[in-house]
Amino acid sequence: MCKGFVDHAIESTLPDAPKRTFRRRQGLGGWTFSRKTCFVLTEAGLAFAREAMGDLLHLSDAQLQTVKRVHRASAAIERKPRWDYQRQELRLADAIVKQFKVPASNQERILAAFEEEGWPVRIDDPLPPNAEQNPKRRLHDTINSLNRNQKQHLIRFTGDGSGQGIRWELVVDDDG
Repeated sequence: MCKGFVDHAIESTLPDAPKRTFRRRQGLGGWTFSRKTCFVLTEAGLAFAREAMGDLLHLSDAQLQTVKRVHRASAAIERKPRWDYQRQELRLADAIVKQFKVPASNQERILAAFEEEGWPVRIDDPLPPNAEQNPKRRLHDTINSLNRNQKQHLIRFTGDGSGQGIRWELVVDDDG
């Protein structure tokens, strides 16, 4: 608002209207908001957004999904989990994501590998060979177990598509 890119208003769109409309709040000062306040791009804000978004405005839906995945991966790099073997806790900042009360050697081995490597976006399957289990199936089952019973669902583990690696990402709230 200070730079004139957004303003605040009350939505006044009528049912079946072809586009949304907003009514500026009169007489309340520039920094008074209510529960009905909407933030609306100004013409300057729209021009800035178009310039900042550049080529993204012309991407197809499939291309935008790729951009979102890359954004999630880069966000994950900036905010890394921590595996504390002594406490048997997986944490993200101060939040406990997962805590083990009984041994879960495959899950623990994967978390230890991520921790040892500094939480890269992807690691190779660190599970040792087991003649009685298909390695791809075992990795798949372990990934499912890592995602189950999280105290706070802040991290998602996925396979890399080859059956030989594992990825992690922050859970993105699709509503915000």
